[in-house]
Amino acid sequence: MTGREQYAIVLSRTKLDNEIFNKAVNAYAADEKKNLANLSKYAKEMKLYTRVINVMDDIAASVLAGLKNKAKESERSYQLCLQLLSPRQQAMIL
Repeated sequence: MTGREQYAIVLSRTKLDNEIFNKAVNAYAADEKKNLANLSKYAKEMKLYTRVINVMDDIAASVLAGLKNKAKESERSYQLCLQLLSPRQQAMIL
């Protein structure tokens, strides 16, 4: 397990505060060198998969809500705004 995966999972066997756990997963999600396959693998091994997925779902929902607002403000369609995202940005939220 690399340091990034350890950072994202944050030694969860201790009773960590949800805020710390969420911040760690958010920081990992923002890392350009993240490896979501490894994160998923290690989260499953550490029995944290559901918690990680819940945080990632919240991140995606937040990004998509912001994108919908931007589409509305710019009077462009939501689908067009999705297409304007880079493939890397799309992979993060879809």
